[in-house]
Amino acid sequence: MKYFYLLVLFCNIAQAQSFSTRLEFGCDKTDKVMEIIRSSDYKEKMRWGGQMPSDQSVFSLWVNKSTKSWTLLKSSSNGYSCEIGAGTDSYLVEEETV
Repeated sequence: MKYFYLLVLFCNIAQAQSFSTRLEFGCDKTDKVMEIIRSSDYKEKMRWGGQMPSDQSVFSLWVNKSTKSWTLLKSSSNGYSCEIGAGTDSYLVEEETV
């Protein structure tokens, strides 16, 4: 189901500050997005974050260690966040593999 939301997000990416009611979330107010990610459906926790110097937006990676689901968000200073990607079978690379 997350892949459907990602597809709709990319179709609406030019309208980052508005959102469609047919989405559970794609782009929405940050507090609402956080509520969804932390809900009993996903139970994801933030595992990584970083700031983009060009526009002061923040990227964050949310993971559920048990189910291995993940969500990548981009949050802007205007109070909105957008799902950039989501999926399953996440894993952590402990050491450099190259």
